[in-house]
Amino acid sequence: MHCVDKGDGPRLISHLAVKGLSERTPIPYDLIEKGFGAFGKKLPLAAALPASRAGDAKKIEKLEVMLRKLERQIASIKNRLESLEDNEDLLDLLASQSAKKKTLANEIDELQSAGLDTASPAVKTSKELLAVYRKAPPEEQIAMRTRLRAELPYWIKRIDVLPLVLGGVRAAKVNVEMQNGKSFQFDVATTEDLIWPEELVELPFKKWKTAKRVWGAESLFDKQMLELDNKGLPQAEIAKQLDTTVAVVSRAMIRLGRRRTKRTPRTADNPMSWSETARGWCRTYKGQRYYVGVGTLKKLYPRMVRETTREGTERAAKRWWKEHGGDK
Repeated sequence: MHCVDKGDGPRLISHLAVKGLSERTPIPYDLIEKGFGAFGKKLPLAAALPASRAGDAKKIEKLEVMLRKLERQIASIKNRLESLEDNEDLLDLLASQSAKKKTLANEIDELQSAGLDTASPAVKTSKELLAVYRKAPPEEQIAMRTRLRAELPYWIKRIDVLPLVLGGVRAAKVNVEMQNGKSFQFDVATTEDLIWPEELVELPFKKWKTAKRVWGAESLFDKQMLELDNKGLPQAEIAKQLDTTVAVVSRAMIRLGRRRTKRTPRTADNPMSWSETARGWCRTYKGQRYYVGVGTLKKLYPRMVRETTREGTERAAKRWWKEHGGDK
């Protein structure tokens, strides 16, 4: 990846894009940095252990499950002791289970301590820096970033980024390969409500080089807007329901490929014009604007609407004009 800054902040660009061998889809550097920070803070320390310690990590998880089970049993015994008078047997059982709990806890501590001893100190230093990096003042972040860059190579082998454009939203998939051979992935995007295509959600790392970079994925806002548009609502009504402006809706429609098209002119048979973009029939008559969407027609005249197309709603539009048109 190459880092460039043309005045709008540093951005990462694929080396293939720089050579003209792939689509140019720059991704904000800060977005990747923020995503990696969240990934690093949540990464279990055991994940950075050498491969030889993988068995210990699994054993710790198994022992922790057993420990939680013992804790529930001990809590149940204590509750029973409060309601029973003859409780010698329960006291013996409580003592036995408490001893087992102590033994398990000690075994877990020993395994975790062994893991800490063999893990690279760079991992602990990196996690400590990541925990406070985003909250630090800008002048301190520069020094912390330098320290992180020095520590990361000790436990991270390489980081691969797949920059994407999903419905106009900048996003990326990030693959982190550890020095111990393990790999982890996380996704980042400039908006939190992005709906990822299913093909990308389960895309294996081996197919990243040939993956499509520009997708028609939609944000939650886009999805809601398109649903309202499919119902035949005008942009003004869509903007009202989504608590935004008509200009925002109009620009989003253009971005999603629903540009304003020429209306089909009215004919002698039908006094109204069909608008493919607005998904309805409209007419300006004596200075007043009339519009009816396919959704409204289907609701008013269910027997006359065969399908939500021009041909399927034409009869209903004629009927609507007779009942609600300018002559009435």
